[in-house]
Amino acid sequence: FVSAANDDYFTPSPWERVHEDEDPSRVMWLPGIQVRKGLPLSLEAGMSWSWIGFSRQTAIGGFGRWSVLEGWEKAPDVSFQLGYTGYIGNDELDMGVLDASMSIGYTFPFGYLKGINQASISPFIGCGTLKINAIPRMTAEAQEVLGIGPVSGFSSKDHFTKGFNLVTPHLGFRIKSGDFTLATTGTITPKALPTISMAAGLSY
Repeated sequence: FVSAANDDYFTPSPWERVHEDEDPSRVMWLPGIQVRKGLPLSLEAGMSWSWIGFSRQTAIGGFGRWSVLEGWEKAPDVSFQLGYTGYIGNDELDMGVLDASMSIGYTFPFGYLKGINQASISPFIGCGTLKINAIPRMTAEAQEVLGIGPVSGFSSKDHFTKGFNLVTPHLGFRIKSGDFTLATTGTITPKALPTISMAAGLSY
């Protein structure tokens, strides 16, 4: 969901200014594909590709996940994830986001015959952080005219800027039946925008 309008009705917001008709959609669609591979020691690696709807831009990323506690009936599942996503296809902007998160949940089996004809639902909750790094690909003169410049959520960068290191609490659930999986996640980021992610997939 995009906060597309400016507080001042007569002044277009930055998001409105990057659209030719200054009338952007209030929802940003990012359909995509994610591939995950389980590894020994409860490790997992994956990569993703998303299309930024109604544009020529895409987002490509990779991640790793470690499930410290996984599949114990008397304890919740606890996992840690680290990933990076890059913004591709914009001639005037380089941007990437580093994400780190922790999730805790539990899997509840249900079905007629547990272990044979069985499905499961796994609610989860967690929190993470996003560190954004964005650099305009323009001349210094053009950046000065537009009043823009590089920003970063990484304190080690010369262009470190407060507000680009975001805390991201999230919650959701996953339903698995046989090889089919359906998952929904909602994220509410303070001082930023809420997101809802839905995914469907197959295990093989």
